[in-house]
Amino acid sequence: MRSTSLLAAAVLMAVGLVSVQASPIVLLEETWGSDVGAWDMDLAGNSDADGDDGVLSHAATLGTHSGVLQINADTDGQFGVIRDYITDTGGAVHMAPNVNFQTLGGWGVDNISFDFHNDQVGPGAAALSLYFLSNDGGGNDVIWYYNFNPADLDPGWNDDLSVAMNWTGGGAGFGSWYTIYGVNTALGFAAALEDVDEIGILLTYQDNLDGQIYGLDNFQLNGTIPEPGTYGMIGFALVSVAATFRRKLNAAWAGVRSRA
Repeated sequence: MRSTSLLAAAVLMAVGLVSVQASPIVLLEETWGSDVGAWDMDLAGNSDADGDDGVLSHAATLGTHSGVLQINADTDGQFGVIRDYITDTGGAVHMAPNVNFQTLGGWGVDNISFDFHNDQVGPGAAALSLYFLSNDGGGNDVIWYYNFNPADLDPGWNDDLSVAMNWTGGGAGFGSWYTIYGVNTALGFAAALEDVDEIGILLTYQDNLDGQIYGLDNFQLNGTIPEPGTYGMIGFALVSVAATFRRKLNAAWAGVRSRA
């Protein structure tokens, strides 16, 4: 019983070392250093019926950031929900069809982070969501959204907005992944991550307000890997347990031979 307890303790210690001693790693990144890259306003043919409501351009400088994707809204005289899906169409973030976020880079995507420049002229973005598009296996595109609270976005640059790629229970409020297609389950979310066809942000502008300027920078798919030293500590823990088992096994056999 004591040996079993030692083994369990060693396994728990090894798991703890992996979870505690892990380093973030950037799997893929888009920085828009010199142009707009392959980013565009698009949603796999499902864009708003009235077309794009903004214009993308490369900005040498936007506020405190240099080399960014600038988004100029074109909403003067328009009323209602005015928005654009801003997405990678096959550039540095490699959102070609059928990307598996569970195994990307050999580790998987733990979170997505980006810097967002909120308009400083008016009240700021009416709404901001991170989204990705997946196929449900039956030929239907399913879009998953994560909503940010507009009240939490400061004027100018909001650095290191980060979204964990794990199930949080669903719902269209702030801070949880959801879809309008009725597959708001942990299983549905995990399946969607195995087949990502498009990724980006959904930006809703203030209606009838001229001169709105937004921006994106440092769009990253991030994972985590164990520290190199973690492997050594795990190995040491397992070797120590093995040595303990060997001593106890030898002692047990000695006892059996002495009684024979």
